[in-house]
Amino acid sequence: MQEVKTSAFEFSPEVGYFAMDNLAVGLDFTYASEKVKVDDNDWSDPTTTLGMGIFGKYYFDAGIVKPFGRANLGFLHVATSKDDEDKYNGIGLGVAAGAAFFATESIAFEASLGYEFANLKNADNDNFKNKVGVFGINIGITVVF
Repeated sequence: MQEVKTSAFEFSPEVGYFAMDNLAVGLDFTYASEKVKVDDNDWSDPTTTLGMGIFGKYYFDAGIVKPFGRANLGFLHVATSKDDEDKYNGIGLGVAAGAAFFATESIAFEASLGYEFANLKNADNDNFKNKVGVFGINIGITVVF
């Protein structure tokens, strides 16, 4: 049996504006890096993901704990290896449901469960395509100005 280890890091800030009561819209950005190690071999070259898109998040008014729904759509660029030899570009979309605990009027702690899907094409050869789906838990901090 092979032993597989994965090291991953993701940072996904977003900047939004309340377009109306309880509805925030804005831009989101993504930076992610992942390496894999199989058995005693060296770590793989990193796979780096860069993304930018738009999102909408609706908070249901329920006191200091506000359930919310979120949807996003964006452009992704994925490169594997130190020289970015394998490059993929495409569209990603996602949905999530969660809750925000407002500790103060302007600071909230959020947790959500979501699904992200990406349809990517190789930058050098359109015959190579990659479809990726990820189901995950998201935790974050929101600051409202």
